[in-house]
Amino acid sequence: MVDNEQKQGVTVRGKAGRPRWQPPDFVEVERIAKTGVGFQHIADCLGISLATLNRRRKDFEKFEQAIRRGRARGIVRTAEIIDAGIENGDMHAAVQRMRCVGGWREKQEVEITGLNGGPIEVKTSITADKEIAKLLEQYADIARAAAESSADSGNVSGDADGEEPGTVEGNGAGEPVDP
Repeated sequence: MVDNEQKQGVTVRGKAGRPRWQPPDFVEVERIAKTGVGFQHIADCLGISLATLNRRRKDFEKFEQAIRRGRARGIVRTAEIIDAGIENGDMHAAVQRMRCVGGWREKQEVEITGLNGGPIEVKTSITADKEIAKLLEQYADIARAAAESSADSGNVSGDADGEEPGTVEGNGAGEPVDP
């Protein structure tokens, strides 16, 4: 049943809008973070956006602490598993431990040599350079022909000899033209 305030269009104070955000159970937040997933996955598991997660981490110290504590416990748990593997003789676990804690790095060096271990021979072709030079010469010939054609037709543009645009140099026979 609707009361009189709602019939008249008056909103009851405290009932409208989005409900106030309630921090999730910090034990659950810690459990999710312990798995080692990123912040986006933590947000997805909690049903919130990444922006909300980041904002709430800043707003609620206990929320941020639960995430940090979970991540730290996840790292400790992983280290314990690796240590248990080492105790059982697992060499892969030992190598992993040395990579993470001991600073080991796998480095692979590759040396490339030519035939029978000699130097690498590099052969280049100047065919491409010759072809480019030939094309440039053809373009220069076309440009010269166009300039000559323009000069022979009266050079209306006037830019070939530095004249003002729209001036006429001659009649094409080398003789000046009277206006």
